[in-house]
Amino acid sequence: MEVEEDELFKHLFKISLFPVQSTVLADDNTNIKSSVYTGNTGELEWLRNKSYTSESAQRLAELQTEIKGLTSTLNQPKDNDANDVDGKGIISSSEENVDDIHEIKRAKKEKKHKKKHKKHKHHDRDVEVEEHLHEKEKSIRPELHISNKVFIEEIPELKPEHAWRIDRKPDINNITYGSIYKMHIPRYKLASYQILGATGNDRFLHFKNKHLQDFKENAGRYYDSKNRTILKSKEVEICLSESGISGSEKNYYPLSCVKDHSSDLNSKTMTLPRDNVRNKILDSTTLRFIQEKGAEDLKIVKEESDKRTNLQYPADKTAYYNKQLRETPHNISLWLEFVKFQDKKVEDLPQEVDVPKINIGAVFEKKVSILEKAVEANPGCIELKMALIELQSEKWESSEVNKELEKILFVHPANIGLWKFYLTFNQTRLSTSGVSRVTKLFHKCLKTLISIQEGRLQTHSIPDNIDENILDIFVQYCYYLKHAGHKEKAVASFQALIEMNMFCPSNLKSFSREDKILLFESFWDSNVARIGEANAKGWQYWIRTKDHVEQHLVPKVSVDNDEAEEKIISRKLPRWQTWLEIEVMRESNHWLPWQPDLTKNETEEDCEDIDRLVLFDDIKLNLFLIPTNLHFKLIVYFLQMLGVNFRSRLLGFQLPNSSLSAITVETVTDVCCQGIYAMENSLESKSEVQQNLITNLLQQCMSCFTGTEQTSLTLISLEHICSKFSMTNKPSKSDVKELRKHAKELLKEKHNRNNLPVWCAYVMLERIIGKVDEAKSILETALSMFSSDMKSDTPDINKMSSLWSLYRMYAEVLLEIQPFPPTALWNRQSAPKPYAVSSCLQVLFGAALGEKFNVTDRREVSNTSILRTRQNLKKLLEKGEVKLKTSDSQNTEAQRKFFIEVCNCYAIFEFCCSGIQSALIVYNGAFSSLFKLSNCELTSDNMVLSIHEDLLEYEIRLVLYQMSTHSEPLHILRNLLSSALDRFPNNPIFTSLFINVEQNSRIAGRLHRYFDRVTRDPTTPTPVVLAICSELSRLQMIQSSVAEMESTETGIMYRIRSVLERSLKSQALQHCPLMWKIYIQNEIRFGNEERARSVYYRALQQCPWVKSLCLEGVKLFGASQLQEIVDYMTEKEIRVQIPLEELDLLMSSEKE
Repeated sequence: MEVEEDELFKHLFKISLFPVQSTVLADDNTNIKSSVYTGNTGELEWLRNKSYTSESAQRLAELQTEIKGLTSTLNQPKDNDANDVDGKGIISSSEENVDDIHEIKRAKKEKKHKKKHKKHKHHDRDVEVEEHLHEKEKSIRPELHISNKVFIEEIPELKPEHAWRIDRKPDINNITYGSIYKMHIPRYKLASYQILGATGNDRFLHFKNKHLQDFKENAGRYYDSKNRTILKSKEVEICLSESGISGSEKNYYPLSCVKDHSSDLNSKTMTLPRDNVRNKILDSTTLRFIQEKGAEDLKIVKEESDKRTNLQYPADKTAYYNKQLRETPHNISLWLEFVKFQDKKVEDLPQEVDVPKINIGAVFEKKVSILEKAVEANPGCIELKMALIELQSEKWESSEVNKELEKILFVHPANIGLWKFYLTFNQTRLSTSGVSRVTKLFHKCLKTLISIQEGRLQTHSIPDNIDENILDIFVQYCYYLKHAGHKEKAVASFQALIEMNMFCPSNLKSFSREDKILLFESFWDSNVARIGEANAKGWQYWIRTKDHVEQHLVPKVSVDNDEAEEKIISRKLPRWQTWLEIEVMRESNHWLPWQPDLTKNETEEDCEDIDRLVLFDDIKLNLFLIPTNLHFKLIVYFLQMLGVNFRSRLLGFQLPNSSLSAITVETVTDVCCQGIYAMENSLESKSEVQQNLITNLLQQCMSCFTGTEQTSLTLISLEHICSKFSMTNKPSKSDVKELRKHAKELLKEKHNRNNLPVWCAYVMLERIIGKVDEAKSILETALSMFSSDMKSDTPDINKMSSLWSLYRMYAEVLLEIQPFPPTALWNRQSAPKPYAVSSCLQVLFGAALGEKFNVTDRREVSNTSILRTRQNLKKLLEKGEVKLKTSDSQNTEAQRKFFIEVCNCYAIFEFCCSGIQSALIVYNGAFSSLFKLSNCELTSDNMVLSIHEDLLEYEIRLVLYQMSTHSEPLHILRNLLSSALDRFPNNPIFTSLFINVEQNSRIAGRLHRYFDRVTRDPTTPTPVVLAICSELSRLQMIQSSVAEMESTETGIMYRIRSVLERSLKSQALQHCPLMWKIYIQNEIRFGNEERARSVYYRALQQCPWVKSLCLEGVKLFGASQLQEIVDYMTEKEIRVQIPLEELDLLMSSEKE
């Protein structure tokens, strides 16, 4: 009996652990392999289940029956007095009746017990079964319980099939934590819950452990993220077709293939009599339309459909990005576009109550996650690393950001974009901003790039355009010094760089940079006049005449501020206002660095303000060699920093392409042309020192250039002369006289006598000041002299472009077309006379045929002549297009101008022949040619864009002229402006004209829609400034017509605030000083001083180095914050012209 029970328990534990075991336990002498199924071997042998045999299944069923009987026997109650269990565990039949009687009595007694005693009933039985199994285990494996051994090797008598143990020792951690540690519970993935070979109820596995029963994944609640995605997904409409169902099965109401949403809405309210004939012949939509409910329902359906589309679009777009990035993980632009889409998704989210809001922090984490994956997929991409660091800089400390940037710069020291980001970050962070610290970083950058430029850093290759990039970083450094109040150091840096590169002695040009710097130090310390100062002759002249000291003893021209300061103090203004006026006055006069006057035997120790003294050590690290082709750009940058306006474009000068960011923009004149929209206190007048510095610089640098660059400097000089006078309104007679005097002096110079571009500029100047007859006579003289070159076999492209420009201006004078930029609608004027039109046709006919200009020739132009002229002008345009494709770097500007002038003359000719529509066709053909040129590899995109922009400007001028002389619909101009602004949104001329047109119509809808679009993510301050100016001019126009406009003022104030807030969120403008100054001024203008203060503190966070913002704070706070602002300027090393202690001494001496 003991043997049978042992065998039974062997199979019990074996089967409970491995129910599909292929073999059964047997004696040691039994061959286990004999019980395995062995079938025929073949190709399909692997498909047979060798673990299953009929004998094993039969034996398994018998074991299940025995286990069941044994378990039922052990569960019966034990009573030593009444029950007697035999060795087999079966109750004898002779005692069954006695047991039944005791069982009945026991059941009656148990009814009187409490419920808590009943709970222990089943627990006691489980304990008894467990104890019985434990006793059987000891009988089967006695050697395992002899001693407390741990390892199998310590028990030599232990059989392999007995090498297992049941651990009954409780774990105290289960009581502490309430459950077993999840990693201590083994889990098995079962392919089936059935026992192979079992029958009946025993063929299923039953688990008592609750954790092992949860094999099915929980579907979740309706508010889970997975189910919310399903709810937000696009609805799938199931359309049933009637064709697939037989007639016998058609016991339902059929559905049409197109679901009618309008019939589902408000169906309970739709009641019609059954006998109404309309129910039978009209559909539900028509019925609701008759009830005057259809339009309202369709509107509701459309709103719900649009809402579902707006909610579904972000999910679809995200899925698109994920798919594309999985397929093309190296697409850098797509990664960055995906990051920008996260912000767009938040902006485009419907602002409704039932739409879930998106957390900004979650959006930030998502963008970081996207960029981290992008960097992981593209570990060598610097652009992605910069984007990630730029994003993380919002959360990280400045030291952490600098540490990461320095790591990348150590690996990629030749990356210009990375250096610019590194410098801009430290310049714009309040915690790291300081003039001395930022200056060291600029010097470190220049030193590294110069070593790469010279080839001394041989571990890295020299990148393209490194000379131009070093120049851009140098200019950014000079702008930084200027904005921080250190104008003397900025001007001195430009002076030293120009002297060493452009006025270098001829015998030193082959020297290295270090040798030139050593020799240049003696020139700088000699205190002679430098470039831009009066009587300056350059380093080269000083080298030749340095032995003759008396030639350099020229008295210094200094500005005496004592009288002006005494006048300010004598007015007895408040302390803060007195300090502000003296500070502004000194800063406007202190442009040049202080130098001792050699005629008065002064030395450096005589300098009263040590900050005005610029030593050679201050500019030594800024000196580097510049190639000759960048000398003109260096001069233009210097003039631009000094305040020369290049935006008027009245004289035909084309500014070189600049890569300077908005961080250098501080005044409105830097982004808008004069006379368009000038904001209050934005057009700063130049001081006398500044005007003289610009004039001397232009005169002294003129001899360093030849050809086109020399002509361009002459045009800049003429433009600078014009800026001294008021050109917006009609100038006075004295201004006209002085202006013509300066212009004629320029024309008398030797290199300008036969310079046609300079003569064209002079003619334009005469037309601007109202001297039309003088301009006409000058044009006739110039054309009579130079028109014979039109038929030259080898024409000069510069002279040809200037001749066509003269012909165009002569036609404009005949037709009385205004010379001003098209910034507003022109006043009404009379139509051109037939004599003027025929003269214009005759002049253009002679120009197209290459004939010499003759004023007395008044031949009538026939139809044949018109056809010939048209054909010749087309050929000239094609010739200009070919030249643009094969243009060289030296004649690019001349070829660009030639194509523009020929196209304008062709348009004027068609305008005189057939009207404005023919002229527009000419421009459309030119734009098509430019589109082909943009796809050509030999042409520059910037050149094509500049040509397109100039042609659009002149096309608009012709349309304005037509509207001023004839009645034309406004939509022609609006369509033209719309296409121009789509292509060039930063053009101030197009934007100003658009503002003027819309304001005259008294409808601001188009203006608001346009500025909302272009100010969402602007790249330059131009559209933002013009948007604010348009709102202010609109407010002024409304206030002039209506007395009380408080509500309108509030609306415009909120709109201006919205435009500024939206633009300041962009990366390009958040550090622009001009934007913050405009914001503060507008809040003060509308009387919101508290809000202006908060904006001021935000401005200091974004632009901590700008002195003009500190001065705005003094205007805003007055005496209450004067000391704190001056302390802040001292801490950040911003230049303070007059300390408060000096001001107190001056005011106290005045009282005495």
